[in-house]
Amino acid sequence: GRIAWDPIRGFGIRDTHSTGVFGFKTIVLKLMMDKRIPKEIELAQKLGQRVIIDLDDYFEGLTPANRAYDATDPLKNKATNLDHYSKSIAMADTLTVSTPFLLEHYSHMQDVRMVRNGVNVNQFKQVKHTHHKPVLGLVGATAYRNNDLEQLAEWLPQFLERHDLMIHHAGHSDNSPAFAEVTGVDRHRVTTSPIV
Repeated sequence: GRIAWDPIRGFGIRDTHSTGVFGFKTIVLKLMMDKRIPKEIELAQKLGQRVIIDLDDYFEGLTPANRAYDATDPLKNKATNLDHYSKSIAMADTLTVSTPFLLEHYSHMQDVRMVRNGVNVNQFKQVKHTHHKPVLGLVGATAYRNNDLEQLAEWLPQFLERHDLMIHHAGHSDNSPAFAEVTGVDRHRVTTSPIV
């Protein structure tokens, strides 16, 4: 559900009927950059709620090539920006991070825990394909990448050619640069599905 707020009950969630559900002792926030959030965190903590902020992006290192750079710039967006986010992060009881880099970056904070991104392969039925070549895949809109596609461009086009492979980009948008354009991969080796 979406975040819900009540000054008497603190943070909660909105269910599918937009009804607020409250009473949580611990709340996990992600990508909450709104100017009201630091004050709401302060009030929630006074109400006894423990606030965890989950981080898996390095927003301080964004470049102008990433669409989120302008969207979170305090000079361009007064209501929702990195200044508010930084205040919220500093106020959190605990931070969870997804990579060793972020663990080191936030190591000066009071309580930082690493919860690695990953896939539990045991939850999927494994199928052995004997007559098909593998298809590589990338998920995410190209407009929100931050130099990772440029790093792929250094080796991916040659790799795909050498092994006669395809790549599928899930997250295509007509309003963003094409995956093949950014990476230099032959467009005939790229299939796409739209951003969701």
